[in-house]
Amino acid sequence: MNGEIAPRSRLRATAHVDGVQSKKGGAHPNDPKIPPDESRVRRRRAEFSTPAQTKTKPLGWKEISVNALRVLTVDDMTLVREGIQRLLKDRDSLEVIGEAADAEEAAELLERLNPDVILLDQSLPGLDTSDIITLFKQRRAHVEVIVLSEVPDEERALRALEAGASAYVLKDITTDNLVHAIHGVCDGRTFMHPEITRQLVDRFRTLMRERANHGDGGHLGGLTSRELEVVIEMAKGATDREIARKTSLAESTVKSHIRSILRKIGARNRTQAVAFVLQRGLMR
Repeated sequence: MNGEIAPRSRLRATAHVDGVQSKKGGAHPNDPKIPPDESRVRRRRAEFSTPAQTKTKPLGWKEISVNALRVLTVDDMTLVREGIQRLLKDRDSLEVIGEAADAEEAAELLERLNPDVILLDQSLPGLDTSDIITLFKQRRAHVEVIVLSEVPDEERALRALEAGASAYVLKDITTDNLVHAIHGVCDGRTFMHPEITRQLVDRFRTLMRERANHGDGGHLGGLTSRELEVVIEMAKGATDREIARKTSLAESTVKSHIRSILRKIGARNRTQAVAFVLQRGLMR
């Protein structure tokens, strides 16, 4: 091979979650699996990489891929933290790099270990979940936060999204689908428990109909009716391809609508766009 070293094979992962809306038409997303955009993960890794990614493991430890996503767990219950670590330890595409029992410890580990994803308990004592997410985002804007809750809570889920969380799932999620959620948020997707998504979207659609009947046109933030339709599908966790199929649009047109949505409301990503529209639609 002329002295050249063959590149490592790229990891392939999927981004669908049990108990999270991510399939067309709001169906349960156990079936089709969408590979994440590896280039995005690689760019993130190149920008925020640390020497710990290539550290040597003691005998008996698994080999960690250079592309493995780095996960930090935050829960005040030791049993939960250790349980998550045991469930994820055999996943070559993930590495649990630390655990914290409170927000202060988590913030310290966030700066020192630089994780890609934080698994955050919604019922952590002390600060409100949305305040903790804001703290994390101030320390490391790139980090993705997945909120784990014991029960669905519509209002807290919405506040978590507004603060910068990328996913809101229940603790009864399966290991496989938690892994899919971790990869999905690193690919720019938004994931919510289906019951929360149904409640939010149903209320949003009802409000849109009421505004349309009163001549308001149902527009929020200057968005067109078609753009609002796209946002609703984004709230379900749909991919661009799934949105195109559901709305009978070309995928390139969907991408164009999403860029327009982000520009009009000043959102940096899909998660912020969904949070903005749901908040304005549900709270006004």
